[in-house]
Amino acid sequence: HHRDLHLSIRRQRQMCIRDRLKSIGKNGEKLSQALFDCMFTDIDKNLREMGVGDLSVGKKIKNLAAAYYGRVKAYEDALVETDEFLEAAFKRNIYLDSRPSAKQLNTFVNYFREQIKESESWSLDKITEVNFVFIPPPNIE
Repeated sequence: HHRDLHLSIRRQRQMCIRDRLKSIGKNGEKLSQALFDCMFTDIDKNLREMGVGDLSVGKKIKNLAAAYYGRVKAYEDALVETDEFLEAAFKRNIYLDSRPSAKQLNTFVNYFREQIKESESWSLDKITEVNFVFIPPPNIE
């Protein structure tokens, strides 16, 4: 559970960068794609280092990419709805079989929305120079 939460925060941060870059225009879209490619190249390398066979890596990458895009789509769809939709997406994708409290879900929703709002101030130059900061995650345990 603890690991899933930290992975989800990383995914959400990636999503904030990706969405901000896409909203900037063509140069932002190119950088967004380059970052995505870099991320999955690194995952490919890590799978191989962990001993996953060459024939299995492609399939694993395909499954991981599908899961990544599935979560991103769930979050994007939920963001335009009420907080309850976002809470439901977090329950499905982060908490899985555990039962988070209403306070935990609300804290996570607020954090995610604040991070997205913060990312709207990032320029292409700031992102390219990695001259921005993420809001520190709250204690959601």
